[in-house]
Amino acid sequence: KSRGSRDWAYGSRMRLAAWGLVLGFGPLLLMTLGTQFAPDQFQGFDQLAILALPLVPASFSMALLRSGSIDLAYLLRQSLAAAVIVLGVVGIAMSIVGLGKPLLPDHLRVGAYLALLVLIPLAAMAAHLPARWIDRVLYPEQARVRAIAGDFGRRLATERNPASVIELFLTGVREIAEADAAAVYAPAKHGWVFRAGDAGFSTELPYDSVLGRELSLGEEMIRCREIEVQLDEAGRRWLDHGDVRVAGRMLAHGEALGLVCIGARRHGRSYGPLQLFHLGSLARQAANALENATLHEQDLQRERVRTELELATKIQERLLPAEDLRAGCLEIAGRTLSCREVGGDLYDHFPLSDGRVVV
Repeated sequence: KSRGSRDWAYGSRMRLAAWGLVLGFGPLLLMTLGTQFAPDQFQGFDQLAILALPLVPASFSMALLRSGSIDLAYLLRQSLAAAVIVLGVVGIAMSIVGLGKPLLPDHLRVGAYLALLVLIPLAAMAAHLPARWIDRVLYPEQARVRAIAGDFGRRLATERNPASVIELFLTGVREIAEADAAAVYAPAKHGWVFRAGDAGFSTELPYDSVLGRELSLGEEMIRCREIEVQLDEAGRRWLDHGDVRVAGRMLAHGEALGLVCIGARRHGRSYGPLQLFHLGSLARQAANALENATLHEQDLQRERVRTELELATKIQERLLPAEDLRAGCLEIAGRTLSCREVGGDLYDHFPLSDGRVVV
């Protein structure tokens, strides 16, 4: 999981696990190497190194407790698969190096220990392959949803057009939920206003309705039918108009950039925690992508305005006389200095054929 994250060193869960591995296994590995090179000096320290081992499960437990239930189950499966593979590799290697009766001569054992230190992280990094296979075989729905969410999350991160971000997000929502209808609403003065999506949804959800207030306060995806009995007439009418089953805000840095609502799933299936978790995660990614795309579009607009102003400034400069006028004893000089990029004032001077000067 840390290999797939660009900022794993700054994530609290990954940092806890990394410190546990370093402080837990580090002393034991150092003692193992020390006893090979200088056994007399390191004698007796191996027991102290073993005391650091509980830091590994302690740090991993703290990291797992910071995960959600869906993420926790996935991490546990990945960790178990990695542990089985790593322990198998270490067991085979240790039997070759010499656990009990040495199988290698003394001059090769140090090199074998160093090779073992390299082999352990390589085996851990390769453990995600069988773990993914286990997920695909035993948990096909989770593997499908996770793969779709990851794919659309990466695609959203590279999109720079707000309209394309919304369309891409709605496509991902339909695939994750296996639903035929989804829509995005934009925040307006009096309520959520339909912005994009499939036809059939209401044009507006007022803020002063019970459902509007509920959605404006929540940060997670809501199964709307579970709170239907608490709603007023406006909320029930909004749900029935598009057969809305799930809805939730698109939050970026605490600000709601939109509201996503999703219709019924195909084959009459209900929405479970797996779908809600990944729909909420994708909604947050889409909100960040939408914010970035909007800022990017504003930058492009400012750049277009700046380019047009520069062009207008050059056109204005070309309309002004290129040099001062000298006609006999008469000398005319003019200057114009715009308050902003482009001014509205012009001047000109030129001689006529009969010797008169026009200003």
